[in-house]
Amino acid sequence: MPLLNNEIVERVAVLVPRRRHHEHIYPHGDGVGGAGAAIALNTNANDNTNAAASTMNYWGEPSLVLTPAVIITQYYFVGCYLTLAAAGGQSKRFHGEFYMLCVYNQSERNAGNAWDEAATVLTVADGTCFEVDDLVWIVSTGHTDGEIQIVADVTGDVVTVVREASQFGAANTGLRWNHTIDGTTETMYLCERATDPVWTLFDFEYESESARRTARYVWAGTKTMPDCAGLIARILNETDSTNGLEIEVKIIYNHG
Repeated sequence: MPLLNNEIVERVAVLVPRRRHHEHIYPHGDGVGGAGAAIALNTNANDNTNAAASTMNYWGEPSLVLTPAVIITQYYFVGCYLTLAAAGGQSKRFHGEFYMLCVYNQSERNAGNAWDEAATVLTVADGTCFEVDDLVWIVSTGHTDGEIQIVADVTGDVVTVVREASQFGAANTGLRWNHTIDGTTETMYLCERATDPVWTLFDFEYESESARRTARYVWAGTKTMPDCAGLIARILNETDSTNGLEIEVKIIYNHG
């Protein structure tokens, strides 16, 4: 028996996808209580001793963009949306970096000295996660955006770190924050290893000539992220030393 015209249309509609391309945005409001506000990145750096300050071409503190294990499957980091925040300031040029966090390349504090401001010798449960010249992200319940340090030595489970050059000069060394005093569950994550392409970071440049301008960036090659991988990001001001400049970020990803 021949099909009627409306039956043909109905059956074809089942075969043709209604959405030919889809990408995920995070953070993304789900309409049922899940918040979707963008993550603020700030040019300021500070520590337990020094007030927040921004100096041209020096990194601000990192911000946690995607908590590890929020996305529990492998995914592809495609790019990001950047928007000048209300405190961003017009006609400023920013440089930024994303770093990957992985639940399989981290270790918690294990005895030893406290992980507090100026400490350089940190004992972890598993020192095999880290190598000399790694960048590591150190986080605790008291400082949930963490801080980035450089690994200077790994001897067994003892990791020696050194602070990057900062707005505060050579007199400031070691950790920026009192992780043990102010919180619990102090953890060190590998976030960048220059000798391993798996751990190469993503850089971006952003310049805004008008308030609230949004730009969409897609990486030249998408980054395959392991299951449960997270992201942190930080920015610096390439224009001047104005304090407190912000841009807002959301990431673009898909599942292939």
